[in-house]
Amino acid sequence: MKVLITIINPKEKVRRQLIKEKEERRNEDGLTKRQQQKQDTIKAVTELYIKGYKQVEIVKELNLTKGRVSQIVKALNKV
Repeated sequence: MKVLITIINPKEKVRRQLIKEKEERRNEDGLTKRQQQKQDTIKAVTELYIKGYKQVEIVKELNLTKGRVSQIVKALNKV
C-alpha cells in the first residue's frame, strides 16, 4: 500500500484548520456566542424599557448590573 505525502506544509495545514474552527464558532448571523449574548441582553433591556419598566426594575428582572442597564438606556435615548 502506498502512502501519500501531502504537498501542504504543516504551517499551512494548521492555518487552514484555525480558519475552519473560527468559522464554526459563529452562528448563522455571523456572530460569536458572546456577541449574540450581548445582542440578546440589549434586546431584552430595550423591550422592558419600552414597556415602562424603570432601570432598577430591569436590573432585578434580568439580573444585570445597574451600570450595564444604564449604559444601554443611555444609548437608546441618543437614538
